[in-house]
Amino acid sequence: NFEGRNILTQAQPLLSLATDFELDEGSARERLSIIRAGLLEKRNTRIRPATDDKIITAWNGLLLIALAESARALARPDILELAQALAAFMLDELTVEGRLQRSWRRGEARFTAYLEDHAALGLGLLALYQADFNPRWMMAAREHGHEILQHFIDDQGGFFDTRADHETLITRPKTIQDSPTPSGNAMAVDLFLQLAALDGQEPWTDPAVQAIAMMQEQASRYPSAFAGWLNALDIALHTQIQIAVAGDPSSEEFSNLISIFDRAYLPGLVAAGGDPASVNAPMLLTSRPVPEDNATAYLCQGFHCQMPTQSPAVLDDQLKSALSPKALGQK
Repeated sequence: NFEGRNILTQAQPLLSLATDFELDEGSARERLSIIRAGLLEKRNTRIRPATDDKIITAWNGLLLIALAESARALARPDILELAQALAAFMLDELTVEGRLQRSWRRGEARFTAYLEDHAALGLGLLALYQADFNPRWMMAAREHGHEILQHFIDDQGGFFDTRADHETLITRPKTIQDSPTPSGNAMAVDLFLQLAALDGQEPWTDPAVQAIAMMQEQASRYPSAFAGWLNALDIALHTQIQIAVAGDPSSEEFSNLISIFDRAYLPGLVAAGGDPASVNAPMLLTSRPVPEDNATAYLCQGFHCQMPTQSPAVLDDQLKSALSPKALGQK
């Protein structure tokens, strides 16, 4: 009920309705169709509510993460295509004269992006890179990381919400509390930790560690308000698991290897894949031999790697060993 009136809903599945009204399924579907058409006709005589149809960069960055991770975990090419289309749109349409914009509506991108826009998009691009290993996404994620370093960093720790050349404000905002979505600061730290695990510590590790140190006491005292920070802290406290799969991503051997970690819930793992000789390959992947041109996996922690393998079963055993409490530095 709403404001003293009944809101019509279909309360039962179609087959149940058909049984209750002694109809076959086709007749029940036809009657529902007639009812819906009548309701729509009546509704169209009313003033439509205002619609917020702008595209927000940060929110779509978070969506990109969800799509990319879903495509990996579920082995869904259709979801992967949606993620790739979204990433291409954001890189092509939401950047004006080299600057990322906050929103897009009816063909126009507007307003200089905030910290959360760069951080969320960077994380989405990294998630997509680890789903299809297209170096374009990795390059773009690096660029947004560098943008944060150059224009948003606070020398006292953490990051401001606005660029250094943003219009003058009474005070430069710096949001640290996580709401239903993680704060730009927490996402920036997460982005830097992942980039460090893929590309080496410089220049990513120090700003991330400094920001986490600044927040450690607050996050531990009020955990429900700082979930994003606690996730980043968990990653920072333990040596991240890194997997490089050198070879042709379109080959069956490559797919068999990545399936070992794609189907598992491993939030602290980062993966690189593709041609190790590529100019834009992450440091984790570079100089990894590909014996006999067969896809080869390298499982590493802190860039210290186990013996390479072309066997999914061996990679699975290595991963289980690396995930043991002792290997993760847990007591």
